[in-house]
Amino acid sequence: MKFLLRFFALFFLFFSSQTQLVFSEDAIRVGISSMITPVDTVKYYDDIVNYIGKKLGKNVVLIHKKKYEEMNRLMERREIDIAFICTAAYVQLSENARVEIVAAPVKEEKTFYKSYIIVHRESNINSFADLRDKTFVFVDPLSNTGYLYPLYRLSKMKERPESFFSKTSFSYSHNKSIELVAKKLVDGAAVENLVFNYMRETNSPYVSQVKIIEESIDFASPPIIIRSELPKKFKNEIKDIILDMHNDKEGKEILSNMKIKRFAYVRKKDYNVIRQMMDIVEKSFEKLIKTKRKNHLVFGIPDSKNPRILFEKYQPLIDYLSSKTGMEFQLVIKNHKDLRKSLINGEIDSGIIGFLDLYNINSEQLIEVIGIPKNGENKSYYKVAFVTKDKKIKKLGDLNGKRVGFGPVKSDELNLIPRLMLAQSGMHLAELKKYKHYGYEDTIIKALLRDEIDAGVIRDVHKEKIERLGFRIIEMSKDVHYGPLVMRKDLEEDLKNKFKNIVFNLPPEVLKELDYDLQGGFDKVDVSIYSSIEKSYKKIPSGCGIRCHPGSKI
Repeated sequence: MKFLLRFFALFFLFFSSQTQLVFSEDAIRVGISSMITPVDTVKYYDDIVNYIGKKLGKNVVLIHKKKYEEMNRLMERREIDIAFICTAAYVQLSENARVEIVAAPVKEEKTFYKSYIIVHRESNINSFADLRDKTFVFVDPLSNTGYLYPLYRLSKMKERPESFFSKTSFSYSHNKSIELVAKKLVDGAAVENLVFNYMRETNSPYVSQVKIIEESIDFASPPIIIRSELPKKFKNEIKDIILDMHNDKEGKEILSNMKIKRFAYVRKKDYNVIRQMMDIVEKSFEKLIKTKRKNHLVFGIPDSKNPRILFEKYQPLIDYLSSKTGMEFQLVIKNHKDLRKSLINGEIDSGIIGFLDLYNINSEQLIEVIGIPKNGENKSYYKVAFVTKDKKIKKLGDLNGKRVGFGPVKSDELNLIPRLMLAQSGMHLAELKKYKHYGYEDTIIKALLRDEIDAGVIRDVHKEKIERLGFRIIEMSKDVHYGPLVMRKDLEEDLKNKFKNIVFNLPPEVLKELDYDLQGGFDKVDVSIYSSIEKSYKKIPSGCGIRCHPGSKI
C-alpha cells in the first residue's frame, strides 16, 4: 500500500515464521503490548483478561510482549486470538492480517486520545522547535503517539529526526519515557496522554517532574482487536462481554481501577487520520530508517511460572544490568522451543536456560555457559517430587492406571526429571491412565486440588505449601542442577567480561528483589556438571512407541 506500511510489513516478515496455530476451544490467548513498562502492563490488564475468561468459562493464556511488532507478529501467525495494541500497530496489522476491532476505551466520554510532547518542568524548552539539538526518546517504532506523531511534526517542519535531534532512542514504554525525562536523562519525549493521565491520577512521582509543551489532535483510542477468522459466535460473545463491562459490578470495578469509564464500539475508518499521517511522513522522508540501538541486548528466560511473577521477579536484574553496563537490556519470556530458536538465530543475547535447551543447542559454537544460579538457600540445585492426596499411592509403581500431571514438555524440572524418575523405576507413560502437561507448578497444584489428576510433580521449594494442603510426597529426586546462565559467543569480549563481572557481584539489595531461584546470585560453573544428567538422559529408551521417554528427543 504505502511506503511506511510496506516498511513495517517487511520489518515483521523478516523475523516471522510460518507457524500458524488454530483456535482452541479450551483456552483464549490474549496478547498485550507495552503501553507502560512490562511489570505494570501485566498488572494493568491482568484483571480484565481474567474477567473475560471467567465470563466465557474458558482458560486464559496471557501473552505479554514489550515491542509492538512482536505482538503484531503473533497476530499475523495466529498465535493469539485477542490483542490490546497501539493504533499505529493496528493500522499496520490491518494491512497484513485479517483482524476486527472489538472496542476502544472511553475516558471522559471520549474514545479518543492524544500525544503529549513533554520536557522536564525546569527546562527552558517551551515548544517543539526548541527541541532542536536536544536528546529525544521515542516509545516504539509502531507507536502512534510515541513515534509516528513526532515524525509527522518533523515532516511538517521539513526535518528528519537524525538531523533535528542530537540523539534519539527508544524506551519501549510510555511511562519509561516519562521517567527518563523526569530524571533528566533525556530532554524530551512523546507519550500517550492515557498513560500520562493514569500515572498522574495514581500519584506517580515522575509526572510531577515534567511539563507538557504540546498536545496533538485527537486520535481514535488504542483498540482491542480479534482475529476475523474466529467463530462468529465466539467473536460476538467477546464483544458483548467487553462492551457491557460497565454494567456489571465486577467489570465496573475493574474499569474503575484502570481509570476507564467503559469500552465503546469504534470503526475502522476512525483510524484514517493515522493512515493520513503515515502518508505525509512517507512523502516527506525518502527513506524511513529503522532505528535499532547497537547497545540493545535481550535477556531470555523460559516461561516456567506465571508471567506476571516472572516480570516482577526478574525485572530488577534487568534494570541493574542496564544501569551497570550502560546498555539497554530487555527481558523476554518464551517457551523452551522458542527460547532455543531465538538463541540460535540471534534474537536473544543472554539468559537463563534449561539443561534440555543447552543439550538441544550447538552450545560449543553458539553460546557460552557463564554461570549457574543459586537460590535463597545459596544452593545451585533443587529436587523434584511426585505428590498426591491418594492414600493408596505410596510409591511410583502405584501410579499404574492413575492420572498424572507434568509441566511443559520441554521443561527440565517438571517433565524431563520426573520422566527419568518414572523410567528408572520401570514405569512407562503408557501404563498411566492419563497424563497431561500444564504450564507451571501453580497450575499443577490447582489441577490436584480440582481432582483433575491423582498425582503431580513439583519442586522441593513448594514442599511445605503442598503438605499444608494435605498432599504427600511419593518420591523425591536426587539433586538437580539449575539450568545455566548463558551468553552468545559472537558478542564483543569486552561486553561479555563486563557482564560476567556484574552478575558475579550482584549486591544484596538487588538479590532480595529477585525470584527465589536467583536470590543467592550466580556462581561460576563448568558445563561438565551437566554430564551426569546427559548420560542418564541418553540411556533412557524411546522404544515404547509413543515417544514417552526422554530418549525421544524432547
